[in-house]
Amino acid sequence: MAKPAAINAIMPTPMQSIAAVMQERGERYRDRIAGVSERVVGQIEAMCPDEILTAVRSLRKSTRLRAEHSD
Repeated sequence: MAKPAAINAIMPTPMQSIAAVMQERGERYRDRIAGVSERVVGQIEAMCPDEILTAVRSLRKSTRLRAEHSD
């Protein structure tokens, strides 16, 4: 009869399967966010400080308005 460790080596447990899926999703998310960051950093570096602050204020305002209307 096969030992439990040998069975797990061939067929992962449900917890191992979940962990593997979560790991893959995390890696995909990290890669997507890194791509977004790379595109945004260049645009922000080209802006003067006042433009950055104005853009942040505008984003916060639109986010707040969207949250109020989603209720």
